[in-house]
Amino acid sequence: MATMVEVKNAASTGVTTHEVNGTPDGISELVNETIIRNEKFVTLQVPGDKGLSVIAENVLAIWQE
Repeated sequence: MATMVEVKNAASTGVTTHEVNGTPDGISELVNETIIRNEKFVTLQVPGDKGLSVIAENVLAIWQE
C-alpha cells in the first residue's frame, strides 16, 4: 500500500500530492512533532531513497491507498 501526503503549495492556493514511505500514523506523528518543536520543515522519505522537505504546517492530508 502507498502512503500519500497532500501538501498546500507555498506560492499558490493549489495542492500537490506525493507518495511517501511510512504509515499514515508515523508520518502524522513526524509532522506534529516538527510543528511542536517550532521547526518549519519536515523531511519525508519518498520511494527511490530520496527525501522530500515540505513546510510542516502545509501538510493537509495523509492517507494510505
